[in-house]
Amino acid sequence: MTNQKLLNDFLSAQKYVGINLPTENYDCADFFLEVQEKIFNVCWSMPGNLIKHKRGALGQIAQFKQAKNLIFRKIDQPTHGCIVLIIKRDHQRDLWHIGTIFEKDGEFWVLHTSEVMMGAAFNRVYDLARLGQKIEGYYKWK
Repeated sequence: MTNQKLLNDFLSAQKYVGINLPTENYDCADFFLEVQEKIFNVCWSMPGNLIKHKRGALGQIAQFKQAKNLIFRKIDQPTHGCIVLIIKRDHQRDLWHIGTIFEKDGEFWVLHTSEVMMGAAFNRVYDLARLGQKIEGYYKWK
């Protein structure tokens, strides 16, 4: 992949940063799918049992665990455009989160959103641990 393509994708994704995204019935999974479609031209249809993704922490945790084996294949290292699953500990349980990896100037960044963030953000992958988030794994579409 050329440096120009990496830069163009990163700049295309920048437009989301700082924008308040819809909060009702729109979460990190919705945002992830939008980014995959708009920037990487990945139009993906969920398998029948995953058509309506779950709302609420427990439902999403179960669905992430199911989806990662059905529709993703794990890779060892991050690559531009790949999927990243993130776990954040919240009081009594692990909360699952999803984002898209971008490469810029040899560094990997994750574009993601959450209700708490109230909008999209880019974070360097190596900063996630400092923010209390752990990388569960990197994935590609099957």
